[in-house]
Amino acid sequence: MFDPPATRSWEFPRQVAGVALLVAAGRDAGVAEDVLLRGSGLAGRDLADHQTEVTAQQELRVVRNLLTAAPSTTGVSVGVRYHAST
Repeated sequence: MFDPPATRSWEFPRQVAGVALLVAAGRDAGVAEDVLLRGSGLAGRDLADHQTEVTAQQELRVVRNLLTAAPSTTGVSVGVRYHAST
């Protein structure tokens, strides 16, 4: 019915663009960048370097921080920031 998934694990390196969009959504909600990045091992300068790769764990840490600091933020409000080039 469906093709098998390309990967069975979330543990693959990904570009920092998704984290940058999460941080932008948090800043728009009034959350400081350092609060959003806390515990991720990332710094603000990493978000500007498009060569930076992040792990799933780092990205999920930022998601958790965002939801803790700005619980009214929705997946839709973040998702509309993504584009095919992200």
